[in-house]
Amino acid sequence: MISMIMMPRRAVRRLLLSIGATLASAWAVPVSAGPLTYEQAVRLAAANAPSLKARAAATAGARSSAVAADRLPDPTLDLGLQNFPVSGPNAGSFTRDDFTMATIGFSQTFPNLAKRHARAARAAADIGIAEAGELVEGRNVRLETALAWVDLYYGERRLRQLDLLDASLDDLQKTVTARLASGSARPSQALEPDQLRAAIADRRAEMAAVV
Repeated sequence: MISMIMMPRRAVRRLLLSIGATLASAWAVPVSAGPLTYEQAVRLAAANAPSLKARAAATAGARSSAVAADRLPDPTLDLGLQNFPVSGPNAGSFTRDDFTMATIGFSQTFPNLAKRHARAARAAADIGIAEAGELVEGRNVRLETALAWVDLYYGERRLRQLDLLDASLDDLQKTVTARLASGSARPSQALEPDQLRAAIADRRAEMAAVV
């Protein structure tokens, strides 16, 4: 009997984050440093996801069980000893009387043929279920990896845009300062660049946490 292991999407995300952390530590080596492309991310996830390895092991187990499903049970060795003396003057001896008898033989059971065929059919169905589960899990892993990669890609782009916006506030600060000096701006407007910079910093912190 093969049990289907269903992983929620959050669990898959956590799994992929764990894989990503492992890969990130590997990228820290200067020789292999560099961004992970979409194709590389999907390929690595499909090759290393523990959930996929578990599915593959379940499929292999189903195939192994199916091999013996329609076979006859193994023969058994039967050994017996009758009338062996355990008391009296002949106790413990095989040769002092003529009543001790030893038997040896083999026995073979023959289960109902219909039951054997039913077991074989069930085993084949279990293989099909396990293979289907492996395919579904593979698609789920690739999909979640793709979504994570896209989220990361656009999250990093937003971070870069926020950095550019923050840098542009230096020019705004100079403009406000000049206007204040000339009297063309109100004193309250001097705080606007700092307020914008604080808002950008908050947004950047949120986006960095997401990334």
